[in-house]
Amino acid sequence: MWRTSRRRCLMVANAVVLVGFASFLYLISGGSRPVLYGLLARWNNSNDSSSPHSLVLTPLPPQVSAVGSEVDDDDCIRRFLAEYARYCERRLAKNGVGNVSRLCPCIPGGLVGIVRINQSENITLDELESSLSFPRERGRWRPPECVARQRLAIIIPYADRERHLRIFLNHMHPFLQRQLLDYSIFVIEQLAPELFNRAALMNVGFVEANSTDSFGCFIFHDIDQLPIDDRNFYSCSEVPRHVVGYRKKFNYNYAYSTSFGGGNSFTRQEFESINGYSNSFYGWGGEDDDLYQRTEAKKMRRTRYPRCIAKYDEIIHERDKRNPMGVDQQLGFRYRPDVYKKDGLSSLNYSVVSRETRRLFTKISVTLPDPPSSKSRNHKSG
Repeated sequence: MWRTSRRRCLMVANAVVLVGFASFLYLISGGSRPVLYGLLARWNNSNDSSSPHSLVLTPLPPQVSAVGSEVDDDDCIRRFLAEYARYCERRLAKNGVGNVSRLCPCIPGGLVGIVRINQSENITLDELESSLSFPRERGRWRPPECVARQRLAIIIPYADRERHLRIFLNHMHPFLQRQLLDYSIFVIEQLAPELFNRAALMNVGFVEANSTDSFGCFIFHDIDQLPIDDRNFYSCSEVPRHVVGYRKKFNYNYAYSTSFGGGNSFTRQEFESINGYSNSFYGWGGEDDDLYQRTEAKKMRRTRYPRCIAKYDEIIHERDKRNPMGVDQQLGFRYRPDVYKKDGLSSLNYSVVSRETRRLFTKISVTLPDPPSSKSRNHKSG
């Protein structure tokens, strides 16, 4: 008992020292969140197994290597692909998708692994549409030689980032096509109010996509996050997945063990069961932590692919003027099950200003309600 107590005291002492040192670095670096997050990520990685809020890595899709393990990347990738292929075949046997003999392979032969990310600005959207391989069917791509295993909608919240959109489309279309996916990309643009509401735009994308087709899988994706390995399969499973797992800004790690930002995948049933995202987070931060808590409230397990597969580079940019630090961001960490039932898809309010279906994406421009006043915000947060 004495040894156990001593170990606990040492752990607490180490945590206090680490947080103090991280705070010191945060201050001398001028408030650099990556420095602070990088240290916190290392602490969380070493304590994942004991944390009650750690993401549960399930075998569907597979847990190949634990976060922070020293498994060789090549071995990790081989094991992941073998486990994913077994999982994929088992899952589709239950789904009964059309003519099984024409189903696309779980591991397509055209995958190349690590892909080069081109952040060139010297191309227009029209030039992109001419250069990328795309059929006449506008706003949708599907493989001509086989039947894709899921119908996928990718939802992108958007405001004033045309350069990022060009880079994203130029990277993602070849990436997704090599995976032989049947997919559509929905770009949801916020015209008003000035203060950005990322989460509400995700909800809008979900509703609008469902009004156009029957999608089985939704990936809610930030426009500045780019996967670097095309074996990072964009699909849904029986549990929600933190897609953008290991980001370059955090030294190819996550910010903290319950991090759920950058991109997530949900089936339609999963997303509806948690009532989608909150509509209340204006400005940067909080909505992803709130989304995590919503899955907790429904006792959902969550997963990430291993780090050897799910690494992301990002388009470097300064904080948008329309997306300052949100005044409510800390609310996202609070467990508020009564709020989740009332705030989300069930309370979504927006107006469509325009719809534009291009070859590479569908753009839906909307207006949202104005942010609540400080008085009403304080009343709702309780």
